Amino acid sequence: SLVPELWGRGLGTEIARGCLEQGWSRGFSSMVAVTQPHNVASRHVLEKAGLRHERDIMHADLPHVLYRTA
Repeated sequence: SLVPELWGRGLGTEIARGCLEQGWSRGFSSMVAVTQPHNVASRHVLEKAGLRHERDIMHADLPHVLYRTA
């Protein structure tokens, strides 16, 4: 999570893409991320980074959405 002063600059997407690049370079065939359904900004970052919504899940007794690389 970024501090609000840094929101809207594309840093979240850049960080997410960097994390994915690290995974690909290590031979991962797939990667996942989770967030809460109401967190529209995080969902947008995940989609811009190339992940796609796979399914809704429960995590820590709260609803979450699971995103996966294609």
